[in-house]
Amino acid sequence: MMKIFMFEVFQEEQKYLNKFLAGISDIGYSAKTIQESGLDLCPGQIISIRTQSVIPRRWKDYFLGALTRSQGYDHLSRYRQETNSTAVFGYLENYCSRAVAEHALMNMLMIFRKYKQQQCQFPGFQRDGITGHELRNKKAVVFGVGQIGLELARMLKGLEMQVKGVDIVERSHEIPYTDLSAGLAWADVFFCCASLTGETNGVLTYERLRTMPKGASLINVARGEIIPIDGIKRLLEEDHFLGVALDVFPEEGLLANTLRANEAVSHPTHKLIMEMSDDPRVIVTPHNAFNTQESTERKAQQTAESIKHFLKTRNFVYNITE
Repeated sequence: MMKIFMFEVFQEEQKYLNKFLAGISDIGYSAKTIQESGLDLCPGQIISIRTQSVIPRRWKDYFLGALTRSQGYDHLSRYRQETNSTAVFGYLENYCSRAVAEHALMNMLMIFRKYKQQQCQFPGFQRDGITGHELRNKKAVVFGVGQIGLELARMLKGLEMQVKGVDIVERSHEIPYTDLSAGLAWADVFFCCASLTGETNGVLTYERLRTMPKGASLINVARGEIIPIDGIKRLLEEDHFLGVALDVFPEEGLLANTLRANEAVSHPTHKLIMEMSDDPRVIVTPHNAFNTQESTERKAQQTAESIKHFLKTRNFVYNITE
């Protein structure tokens, strides 16, 4: 039996993994990322990570398969291309679309009703400056109409909002599409749900975001690298946004490791994020949009099925081929 080792396993997740992987004995778990673990040697023939671990290049010839327990797989695709590893790489399919869409929806409601400001003003029971907005007929743009984006678009339509999508492939007939420039100029709220690619990396620059109407809102549940942080910070300083919600961050693995270790933040971009986190218009969460009881159970079940499939066939259920 091959040795399996899983990184970034949180408590609730391991409970479900133990349930679905019962009968497979040679499995190791760590709550840490690969970087945090300090391991020099690859600990398994099959390794499994989430989005914050960086697989060392020196491991490339020492594992047969690597499975990311996430729908996004740009980090493994990049590793595969950069190292020319002959290992098999896999990902999970649509286990958390509902959870991420609901998280984005929650962020919008919190911004529109100035929830963070309301909490700050409760001790004095003051209502000045916390008048919110209703959602009906507000204009929402979903950038990236994949599984998560389409799930979100359906929810927004159910709230009687005007919804448009931006995507290079117009897969859905449920919403109208527009281009990125027109979408930004039209949106009262702009949701980033796009995959991280060469085309989307850094695409939402200060100059582009500045074309959004004054008082618009920005929500990112995709990848932090798509929206440069300095542009967001500058637009907040210019009082351009009603609110911003970020669940993902550039160089996220480094940020997560620094904060979990209770160390001082030194990365310039991460310093900006920490400054923004104190702003009552800004909501920051620890890449947690996927994390519901239901999605965690689905994730563990898919993980177990994919590992069992690999043990039999040397392929994951969903292989990364790009």
